[in-house]
Amino acid sequence: MDGGMRYVVWGAAGLLAGCFSNPPVLDSGGDDTGSSTSSATSVSPTSGVTMPPGSTSEDATSSSTAGESGSSSSDATSSTGVLDTSGEDSSGESTAAAGCEADRVEIDEMCLTPLSVSNAFSVIGGIGGGAFDDAMPCLEASCGMDLPLGGGFEVTDVAPHSSHANFGAGSWDICGAAGEEPNTWDVSARCAVAEGDVFTETEPYALADDFLGCVDAGCPADTSLVGGGGRWGPNFEVTGSRPTRDGHWEVCGRGLGNGPEVEVDAYCAVLPAGASIQLAEEIELVDSVTLGCAQAVCPSGIAIAGGGDGGSISATFEVSRPTDAGEAWMTCGRANLPSGEIRSRVLCYQP
Repeated sequence: MDGGMRYVVWGAAGLLAGCFSNPPVLDSGGDDTGSSTSSATSVSPTSGVTMPPGSTSEDATSSSTAGESGSSSSDATSSTGVLDTSGEDSSGESTAAAGCEADRVEIDEMCLTPLSVSNAFSVIGGIGGGAFDDAMPCLEASCGMDLPLGGGFEVTDVAPHSSHANFGAGSWDICGAAGEEPNTWDVSARCAVAEGDVFTETEPYALADDFLGCVDAGCPADTSLVGGGGRWGPNFEVTGSRPTRDGHWEVCGRGLGNGPEVEVDAYCAVLPAGASIQLAEEIELVDSVTLGCAQAVCPSGIAIAGGGDGGSISATFEVSRPTDAGEAWMTCGRANLPSGEIRSRVLCYQP
């Protein structure tokens, strides 16, 4: 594939597909504290990457150069449909420069309706759950007409290769590969009952074979992180996918050779006046025998997304998902040594 990242969107109910080549190479000297090694703090959406229903899909391509954070493309969705961020009319002339309506905010030539969240619910279990019977199957948990801002998995002897939102289908998707039998897996989603617009900033990375650490994606200025996920494939052992304290989303892990490649998604939105996003965290000690869990609970507000563990190598990451009920995110693992730590984080929407 030529150039950098490319995305194609097939309308409001379609599937977002993307691929990348030749992203920047990062130093493999990441630490195990969960800190990010990415130099990017925000990226600009690429125009022409979403299409309304019935339109012809378009490609948006940008190239990346070594030593930079990578190329980015954005898709934008709304709880009432797909937000067209192309900024062009049928004549090819830009329409974004004309400004936005009074109830919208202009961000990087996009006119965004602030995201107002009234409630959220968890979907535990998805289509195709259970034992593996394919080399590389995928699962999805559907949010229906609501926004899949958060999601995760619960696995036994399974290596997850991705965990991310599919806004076009209104679902949270995971893919993976099985280890020794018996093996089980499941997918969960945290669905936000909301009105307004959400868009995605994606950062691609090509990592050193022995990489150990975290890479991240961030949201543009004047927007807030409301969720995130990523795709990493079989050459990267994930040890965490979670929000950071500085408002990014990071994916952590170690390279397994053969040129590991990772894409990190940050789901971004403009918030209404007075609303905010708060991060809650919980850390628990675990042993090497019993599956131990940390559960981060929103002290107030609405839990919209979360994630677990991080750059730590002291525990094996097996569960990261919303709880069945309540405003919490659960992360579970087993210590690789006699004892270790497992951590959980959750993003809380404060109206």
